[in-house]
Amino acid sequence: MSEEIGRKVQFSIKMAGLRKIFVCKELGISRPTLDSIIKGSSSISADKLIKLSELTGYSYGWFFYKEESGFNIFRGGPCDGIGGL
Repeated sequence: MSEEIGRKVQFSIKMAGLRKIFVCKELGISRPTLDSIIKGSSSISADKLIKLSELTGYSYGWFFYKEESGFNIFRGGPCDGIGGL
């Protein structure tokens, strides 16, 4: 699941038009840590994921949502209610 969340972290940052260095500063993590999260080799804490959802506009639950037919990163997004809390 870490790889799926990592892909969604990367996608949400890109779609929100944010720079990774800005996201790192806001989350209080280093750039290598963010890169590890995106690759799926490190997990992201709940509090940092909540902060990321606030920064990007994607609901916290969206990062965990997985379609039955397989992962589709391009479905769902800001304020769509998919997997939202």
